[in-house]
Amino acid sequence: TLYQRFITNDLDPRTDQITLQRVKTFNFVAFVLILLALFWAITDYFYFQNYVNASIELTGVIIGSLFLIFYRRSKNITLMLNIGFAFTTLIIFGLSLFSGFDTVEILWTYLLPPFAFFLTGLQGGIVWTMTIFLGITIIAVSNYLGVYDTPIRETFAINLFMSHSIVSFFSYQYEKARLQAVYGLSSKNQELQRLIYTVSHDLKTPIVSLIGYLSFVREEIESGDNEQRDADLDKMTQICNNMRQMINDLLNLSRIRRQGQFSHISTSDTVVKLLTENESQLRAAGIETELQGTFPTIFSEERKFEEILRNLISNAIKYIGNDAKPKIDIGVKDTGQFYEFFVHDNGIGIDEDERESIFNPFYAKSD
Repeated sequence: TLYQRFITNDLDPRTDQITLQRVKTFNFVAFVLILLALFWAITDYFYFQNYVNASIELTGVIIGSLFLIFYRRSKNITLMLNIGFAFTTLIIFGLSLFSGFDTVEILWTYLLPPFAFFLTGLQGGIVWTMTIFLGITIIAVSNYLGVYDTPIRETFAINLFMSHSIVSFFSYQYEKARLQAVYGLSSKNQELQRLIYTVSHDLKTPIVSLIGYLSFVREEIESGDNEQRDADLDKMTQICNNMRQMINDLLNLSRIRRQGQFSHISTSDTVVKLLTENESQLRAAGIETELQGTFPTIFSEERKFEEILRNLISNAIKYIGNDAKPKIDIGVKDTGQFYEFFVHDNGIGIDEDERESIFNPFYAKSD
């Protein structure tokens, strides 16, 4: 538990996965680097008796530990990740300069490009990679001018620059592919959530209607009204067929939403089907329905058109309120340029300040 709290910075679990991965990676690497610096400080002091390096490494341990404490309290994660990377870069370059740039310690700098791209993203990675190249160039030029007198071979400087370029290029390509994969998974996850919401919402109305018809059929059997019973059973069969078609459509929902399945739709047939689907609830609530206008045949996506009308009609029934004469009007107006479909009811209505929110998935007023 303690490790999980440390590695995640106690961030909100709803934090996006990219930020969470960067924080986890930074915390783990920072902790490992602090331990390594402590190890080398002890080794340099007692074994190699290199007191200058030991002092630098111990200073790095202290500053790194203080930074982790301060970083955990900060709310600007992006800024702190950049500061942390800058601090790490300074330590690695500082140790390389004191040990000699043309030594094995320079290998630590190869960690910086992939770390930069992963922690700060593509733009930040490019900026930090250019900064690293600038640092290498300044050191090489300083050595050439005699400002930095530790010898650096020209072939070493050229190979270092070229190898860093290759590492940086692959780091950029990897981070780009990784982000595309993460965003792709996020998009698929959102599509799956919409699918689940649509399934649960769209199947609710016909199931409620079936339950209502079952109570009607039971009453009609008891009263001996066989004609009405058979009519209601036929409607229940139609609703079940509609549900089967709906399930088949929902199985292909992602493909349909991406590509579109356009066809000629008889809007009057769609409205009649939906009214039949909801007839048990309309009868139970005593709601009068009226069709207005001439319903045309349109070229559109049947599944989406039906989904919109189903939602409007079912919500009109659900929120009809306690009006003495509940009524729902379903109609269409031909404006000359397009058809305007509408569902009017005399129910409780929607407050003006709520009308933007109703288009958000899962949104519903408590009252």
